Amino acid sequence: MNLQRLFQALERLENVLARFERGLAQEAELSVSQLRLLLHISQSPKHDGARISDLAKAQTLAISTMTRNLGVLQKKGWIDKRDAQQDKRSAQIFLTDEGRQKVLQLQSLRQQRFHRAFSQVHPSERVERAVALDRVARSLESA
Repeated sequence: MNLQRLFQALERLENVLARFERGLAQEAELSVSQLRLLLHISQSPKHDGARISDLAKAQTLAISTMTRNLGVLQKKGWIDKRDAQQDKRSAQIFLTDEGRQKVLQLQSLRQQRFHRAFSQVHPSERVERAVALDRVARSLESA
């Protein structure tokens, strides 16, 4: 396979995954960046929370956009914003119980969709595809 064909396949995959993510966000009545933010916060240690500046950097968003997105999630009752214990000038973001439930719901929905997409593929072929995707990801990360 030449590099052009690989590039075309990656572009197609990128487009399909973007549509997949938009559909998931739409079902949750969120923007894609709000969905990503909620899932990113869920990766933070429960007792530490996530710093707004770290979230903005990880999501490559301006602090003002991050603040607006956090406001939406807070209004829905999915996050809680608290002053950081070490530095009262900064804030930590935590998932609420409702937020954790929403994340579980979104993760379940995502898994169901992937399961539907790959249920017709033979298990050995799934392993081959996973290995190939891991290799592609590693190549792109090191580029």
